[in-house]
Amino acid sequence: MADAPGLGPGGETRGGSSPSGRTQLQGGHITTNIVINPNGPIRIEGEFTLVDAEGTAFGLGGRSRITLCRCGHSANKPFCDGAHAREGFREAAVARDLPPRPGS
Repeated sequence: MADAPGLGPGGETRGGSSPSGRTQLQGGHITTNIVINPNGPIRIEGEFTLVDAEGTAFGLGGRSRITLCRCGHSANKPFCDGAHAREGFREAAVARDLPPRPGS
């Protein structure tokens, strides 16, 4: 099987695992998880549509889990191809609060 966008040869998500890693049902609605992997890509799981700047949807082939490049080195942008490991990308991506929006 050829590598699919953001997936390894066996269909596994590239870039490692996350603590949550699963789409969850909350109040009868499916949620979408977005995980910023340390030293790796952004993983999106659940129900979502990915569109370009003009609003055209990417064909995801029925996938409910993809990884997006965060290091800037992927040859398959916006999807991750594992280049972060090859290039030594390091970014912890620890959760934090954003400052309040100006004027709020």
